[in-house]
Amino acid sequence: MRRTAGTAAALAALTLLGSSILTGCGTEKSESSRRGAAALTGVRWTPERVTHDGRTYSALPGSRLTFREDRAEGSLCNDFSSDITIDGTKLTVGKTVATKRGCRAEDGKGDHPFEEQFLAVFTGELDIVLTPDGKSLSLNGKGDDSLALSAPQPTPEATASPPDPDAPTGN
Repeated sequence: MRRTAGTAAALAALTLLGSSILTGCGTEKSESSRRGAAALTGVRWTPERVTHDGRTYSALPGSRLTFREDRAEGSLCNDFSSDITIDGTKLTVGKTVATKRGCRAEDGKGDHPFEEQFLAVFTGELDIVLTPDGKSLSLNGKGDDSLALSAPQPTPEATASPPDPDAPTGN
């Protein structure tokens, strides 16, 4: 009986030790996750086109998309924001909210299809494909669905310089 109690105590201690070790696993960001996030964040991406259900749509002029650590914000015709998670080469897009103003098609008949198609693809898990120079980005979804973005521009926050403490103040 005494041997069973000792074995049970040792097993309980090992179980607690194992669970405390595993509790720490997965809570920190992996190196590939940090690199993936760093490659996307801090720049303003320009959507170029969306391919959805076998058709390709050109972007509206002035379209933009910016990624932050846990959020994507942009403007196609309407402004939108989405909850996101970046993990290595995977982007997971969660809840999206958008304004709803009319976005006329180029021929003036009905709404422009780009925004609807973009948001249809910009959901769920997407593969991140970034060119080596970092100037073109593809977000690939199910089947042939994809978003093509280009010409990243630094966001104002990324390019702002801290004030020079030695600069004259004009007094």
